[in-house]
Amino acid sequence: MQKQAKSKQRVANHGEVLTGEREVNAMLDLVKPETEQIDSRFLEPACGTGNFLAEILKRKLRVVEDRYAKSQIEYERKEITVGTEMIDKLWNSSRKAVPKPSRGLTCWIGFPRT
Repeated sequence: MQKQAKSKQRVANHGEVLTGEREVNAMLDLVKPETEQIDSRFLEPACGTGNFLAEILKRKLRVVEDRYAKSQIEYERKEITVGTEMIDKLWNSSRKAVPKPSRGLTCWIGFPRT
């Protein structure tokens, strides 16, 4: 079982609480139709370690693969639009110190409307 807080001090200082994979998936399943629309957008004002954003991106990439894998050109165009390198950027940025929510950290995952 994953701990929901690294330490009481971090919770007190930063309001940091970790959301486990099970909870992330359960919450995203509540808005499943939105996670399956490649042009939908998500705002995560407290992105922390990026658990929600990473799972949203994985789900959207699966949709792109399922819908466009038959047409190589369309698949590549959509995959580039989605930007698979976002996964690396997301993980790299999540490892850095996350500022307090009051500093206005906001993360979006969305795809350009075509």
